[in-house]
Amino acid sequence: MSHSRRRMALAHGALFLVAFIYGISYVFAQIVLDGYLAPRALVALRLLTAWTLFALINAAFYRRWLPERADIPRFIAAGLTGTVINMTFFMEGLSRTSAIHASLIMTTTPVIILILSAVWLHSKIRPWQVVGVLMAGVGVVGLILAGRGLPGEGHWLGDLMILINAVSYGTYLILITPMMRKYPTPLVIFWVFSVGLAVMLPLGGPQLMQARPDTFTPMVWTSLAVITLGTTFLAYLLNAWALNIVPPYVVGVYVYMQPLIATLSAVFLGRDTLTLLKVFLGILIIMGVILTNMRRSPFHRPRAGA
Repeated sequence: MSHSRRRMALAHGALFLVAFIYGISYVFAQIVLDGYLAPRALVALRLLTAWTLFALINAAFYRRWLPERADIPRFIAAGLTGTVINMTFFMEGLSRTSAIHASLIMTTTPVIILILSAVWLHSKIRPWQVVGVLMAGVGVVGLILAGRGLPGEGHWLGDLMILINAVSYGTYLILITPMMRKYPTPLVIFWVFSVGLAVMLPLGGPQLMQARPDTFTPMVWTSLAVITLGTTFLAYLLNAWALNIVPPYVVGVYVYMQPLIATLSAVFLGRDTLTLLKVFLGILIIMGVILTNMRRSPFHRPRAGA
């Protein structure tokens, strides 16, 4: 196997692991949010933990701390979209909706990247991709409207917050890609998290100080470890490293796995139920996302002898 193919295989392996970590994080985050930590407190804890680890890695192996002045605005925008908006709306939304709903809505990330690329980078959108965008959109709107009839506080509002989170995450992936090819991965994530920590520590720090660790069960501590070390540190590190090798839409494609993993973990732990409506809308969303990622028409046939 050539060096380039080996790197590509490692990148896909890393993205598979990221998808698994993200998939189980929905349920573990809900466990923590279930009366133990407020959403903003959990975001502040995630950022503080991961920022410390990335600072240590950067100090030990790279010893470079400052990016070029011209790149600072992009780092600030990436920090706001990749941590502050992304994480806050995710946690606030997850505290109001179900793990299955949240994971299905997050599969729209490749669709969002496609739309943003067309707007910002003037990428061409093909007819079948428009159909895919519409299918995914109908599925997401269906989930949000279905949530209006569910018991609990603002289920539909939670779905809407998860959608905002997905838009923010797609924006972050586009913003951060050029930086990943210019700077070491730990330096990029260190500055992204520095921006996030500067904003979220004043907002979530007071809530974090009100937490009562003496009430945490072993499952809560396990969930915190998965969220801080797995989702925030390891997943961000692997995702950022993979962007050195594959384009953003490939990273987005691995979001397909999250609903399956999230559903299995949520049902296994008794945190959610699977209904026919969720299955139908989920299939609609995933089929739409698959269409948006096709580079050729689904009706394309190669010429004979080609």
